[in-house]
Amino acid sequence: MKTHPKPGRHWTWEQFNTLIRRGIPAIHRISGDPDADFFVDDSGIRIGIRIQMDRTSESFESPFKEIQINQVVKRKITCLEISTSSQQFYQDFYSFLVTLTDKVQLEGLPPLAALKETHEGWKELLRPKIILSEDQQLGLMGELLVLQRIFQKLGKDAIDSWTGPLREPHDFRLGQKEFEVKATRNVQRIHIISSIEQLVPSPGRYLYLVSVQFAPAGANAGDSLVDMVQNIRRLLGGKNESHAKFNRLLRENVGYLDEHEAFYSVKYILRTKPSLVSVDVNCPKLTREQITLILGEKANRINDLQYRVNLDGLGFEDGTSGFNKILS
Repeated sequence: MKTHPKPGRHWTWEQFNTLIRRGIPAIHRISGDPDADFFVDDSGIRIGIRIQMDRTSESFESPFKEIQINQVVKRKITCLEISTSSQQFYQDFYSFLVTLTDKVQLEGLPPLAALKETHEGWKELLRPKIILSEDQQLGLMGELLVLQRIFQKLGKDAIDSWTGPLREPHDFRLGQKEFEVKATRNVQRIHIISSIEQLVPSPGRYLYLVSVQFAPAGANAGDSLVDMVQNIRRLLGGKNESHAKFNRLLRENVGYLDEHEAFYSVKYILRTKPSLVSVDVNCPKLTREQITLILGEKANRINDLQYRVNLDGLGFEDGTSGFNKILS
């Protein structure tokens, strides 16, 4: 097996890839303390690195699906061997090994510590952005739609009615009235009720469901989540307490970040007019009291539940006197 001289500290991927394409077992040594041997197995079926290390009884079961980690002995020298046979990842894996080698030879880290630190660095680099899911986006759009309507009644004080981001049981609270907003793309008013308590009003208050149905806008129409956020900001005016509170709720409580706007560009229109449904004896719902009537003492063993409810034909549509009276 041939050991290749070092033309520079590290070969480029194109240079190392020539060893793989040749299909002949080879080693490319990076001299240092300790030496690091990049290797290619016969026919390029595996590539990796071997770095001298102190013998240890530590387990070497790899936590990585595509990477093997072993303690091997070559020419009476104990080495940490890190390798992969997944050819589609060879180029990325080579870059990973180059970083690891520098941490050992230039920073003086033990090979195992360098492996851990390199992995943590790559994991942070490749950490996906935490963006709102489609359901979360629709839900937020529904709440912003209601917030905009309340703004027409209360002005900037409307932001104080938005209690959902504060982990309160319901999305809005106006005096003795509470509002739980449900948004969907479904052609029917079918919404997910996510807990036993979600359709239970707070003591001394009246609870209403606000049903909002969205549909894809098509060309040159509709509003995106970004559009709705910007519209609320315009309504709240420049730098003031309400404007700052709205931005703080979006960022810290809802998880909406302006730098993720590109992910929230899909435009929607209203499929139907929003509808207000009073959560009373005529509203289809499941509560702790109802479950207790059915199961008795066993009801305490039901910790939580989720169900879908169809609100078609219930309540008051936007524009009717009933709708306007409730939101007055």
